[in-house]
Amino acid sequence: SLGSNDGARVWVNGELVFSWSGTATGGRHARPHQDEMPVKLRQGQNTVLVKVENLGRDWQLYLALHDPQRELTLTAE
Repeated sequence: SLGSNDGARVWVNGELVFSWSGTATGGRHARPHQDEMPVKLRQGQNTVLVKVENLGRDWQLYLALHDPQRELTLTAE
């Protein structure tokens, strides 16, 4: 799930899985879990890329992965 100020796009392994334009709505304040999207991860390494569309002032992003089995290992590059 994610929360963004303002718009955001999310790609998983090169596939666009989420897009919300802040321009069309005049923006929003970021809050955790504003938008949820189911994604299928493949075994091994997966790449997650997030782009935030900022209409002005500060930008914010919340990104959360639901992993009830605690199987995922995360790294940032």
